[in-house]
Amino acid sequence: MIWAWGQRCLELSQESTEHATSLHRESMSLLFWNIAEISIIAIFIIERVGRRPLMLWCALGMGVTMVLLAGLYIETSDNGNSAAQAVSVLCLFIFNCFL
Repeated sequence: MIWAWGQRCLELSQESTEHATSLHRESMSLLFWNIAEISIIAIFIIERVGRRPLMLWCALGMGVTMVLLAGLYIETSDNGNSAAQAVSVLCLFIFNCFL
């Protein structure tokens, strides 16, 4: 979604059209590079470690980050703690690393 609508969002955010096009082109090149690089690394890791152990570790990591996120949500909704909000965002990024 970000890759498809990124240029339009940048244009609507008052960025110049040339700058938005440049940013979109750079983000697309990073997307293709990441797909190529990460896919090759992932294939070697999956073949070396195995699918089942990776699935179990990823499920455990996702569960832990969701429990932390739930606890931090309670903390931020009660007190409005900005540090807990920052750690919540970090937990979301870590959760996505386990996907």
